[in-house]
Amino acid sequence: MYSQNSPAVDIEELVSFLTKEHTSSHFYRGQTKFYTLNSPSALRRALTNKSEDGWNELDQKYWKKASQREQAKSDLSTILLTVFGRALGNIFCQQYGVTSDAYDITSDPIIAAFFATRKYPEYDQYNPNSDGEVGVIYRFKVKSTPPDLETVERTLNSFQMVMPDQNTRLCFRDIVPLTHLTLKRKMGDNKPEYLVNEKIPGKKSSAILIRQAAYIGPSTIRRIFLEKAKQLNFEGNLEKYFDSGRTFHQRGGIYYPPMRHTTIINSTIKAEATSNKKYYDAVPPVAISLGCTDVFELNSNPYVDRFFFKHRVNKKVEVDNLNVLWPSRDGDAIFSDICGVGEKLCAKYLSDYKIDILDRNLGLIDRGFFELTNN
Repeated sequence: MYSQNSPAVDIEELVSFLTKEHTSSHFYRGQTKFYTLNSPSALRRALTNKSEDGWNELDQKYWKKASQREQAKSDLSTILLTVFGRALGNIFCQQYGVTSDAYDITSDPIIAAFFATRKYPEYDQYNPNSDGEVGVIYRFKVKSTPPDLETVERTLNSFQMVMPDQNTRLCFRDIVPLTHLTLKRKMGDNKPEYLVNEKIPGKKSSAILIRQAAYIGPSTIRRIFLEKAKQLNFEGNLEKYFDSGRTFHQRGGIYYPPMRHTTIINSTIKAEATSNKKYYDAVPPVAISLGCTDVFELNSNPYVDRFFFKHRVNKKVEVDNLNVLWPSRDGDAIFSDICGVGEKLCAKYLSDYKIDILDRNLGLIDRGFFELTNN
């Protein structure tokens, strides 16, 4: 139903349909346009337009051409992942526009419809080139039992290698991105080569490993935040701290697509049996990621449905105030803390360009939306 060739007559019809069918296992993503080649925003410019069996190739030379802004964003992202863990750190990086290898999703079809009928960065109504141009809302079908923090962290911080029989996988559960080692070098530690040898002593091999898909809904994000905040000895009202943020107001979630990484592993890996017959643990479990080589195409995901609708002039989804979806820095405690970290860590970058961390063109954190101007 509501295919590209037979879309909903407008966004209101599609929202009505999705709302009636909605269950707690559904998450959504709205886009003003349908792209046959799709990827998370942090990887989009690295796409080579080469695809095979659903895997979209990434240009490895792209990362070497990264601008000073992209490098500063990467450093800030690394710090947030180090402090909050890969799960929560990457969620905050995605939600606050730092940099991320994930997609924004929501548990609310109305929020998805809002994004499907508005354009960044002012979020005024999207004006189609012609009446009847189509937009799309993706619907994700996930397991009914939300994962706990330990499961999320394990999924996002482990890579897998398909074993020769294709029915079993070898899991590496200690993943170290090379960017973490590079950041340590910047902060005065030893060179990455020494740190690689420290993490993986002895003979090494290169391998292509896969990070599996992960879906994290808003209730899970809230739960793992509260758990992580307690582990980090955060003070004050933790529920109020989280509920002030844009993730809460947008009923925001995260979808991590499967990704292939070039890695360094120990040459003498052994497979240790687990209680799950489909998986073996790699011993030693360490893999150093040199970077992502391919990302799995969103449109190839068997657990995602696509629903198309016709854009109509003056047919859009309203919210009372954009500050409801994107609270200001003063009103969003998480936003304020991330800005504070960025201002300290990336002070030289901000000073060199004489800009605020929320600058629309050169800033490191996304304000969320920008007011319409007469310029």
